[in-house]
Amino acid sequence: MAEYEVQYVYDRTDFMVLNRVFRQTLKPWFRWLNKGLKALLFFCGAAVILGSLMMLAEGFLTGTAIVYLLLGILFVLAVAFDGRLQARRTRKMAAYPDEEMILRFMDEGLFVRHHDMVSRMPYHNITALYRCRERFLLRTGPRHFVLVPQRAIPGDPEAFAGFLEQKTGLTIQPVK
Repeated sequence: MAEYEVQYVYDRTDFMVLNRVFRQTLKPWFRWLNKGLKALLFFCGAAVILGSLMMLAEGFLTGTAIVYLLLGILFVLAVAFDGRLQARRTRKMAAYPDEEMILRFMDEGLFVRHHDMVSRMPYHNITALYRCRERFLLRTGPRHFVLVPQRAIPGDPEAFAGFLEQKTGLTIQPVK
């Protein structure tokens, strides 16, 4: 008999949280490199926008100035909406995102049923536990997580957190 049985369908915010946790659990040097490249892209976009606006203000109404203006706006928007774009890509990569997911947390391991496929995962395969925005994330590989929304957990989420910590021997780490 299952200790906990969780049934849910992923929604858009689940994928955004998944991306947030993945990014924040990357190696520090990679996070800094990612932030630096985003800052460079933002400042390049702002400089291109300013340059093309100066050209247009001087009266040079050319196709080049308008193309540069649109390109600069595209750079700035790419940085501004990066999180949402990543979540959209993750959702497209996830197999069958609108299908119901059933997780059974039993004494011998975790059983996952998704789109008529059943897989068993022993608790020692879980390498880290995270909690972010009312969701538990179980890291099972370098780029693989099992997401468990608190809204789908039957009973008390704190009891579930204790159950996970007991079975895996890991501590749940909060992520902003």
